[in-house]
Amino acid sequence: MAKIWLQSQRQTSNIYETGLDYINKYLLPTNTDIIERIKVFSDVYADRTRRAFTGSKWIIGCSAAVGVLFVWSGGITTFIFIHFLGLLFYILSSRTSFYTIEKGCLDLVAVLEY
Repeated sequence: MAKIWLQSQRQTSNIYETGLDYINKYLLPTNTDIIERIKVFSDVYADRTRRAFTGSKWIIGCSAAVGVLFVWSGGITTFIFIHFLGLLFYILSSRTSFYTIEKGCLDLVAVLEY
């Protein structure tokens, strides 16, 4: 049951962001309670959509070392360009959002409790 809730929460995160932006830009609330509530929701949204690096630093180091070795021994080639482009894509894809990390922790707890 928790899995379905987390997936639907992930899908609706853009709706929350769009709704908060709409309220702040077009409705312009003046009530302090509403402004505080919007600020709380904005902070929660910003916290949940932050990203953390979850990849392997060893892979990045070894890949960079291999790339430098190839540049040193053979110069700049198409292979080096593709190699460093792949390294860049690995770094970018290893930045996991906090709600995904939290989902993995909840799944692990569910398995350990079973």
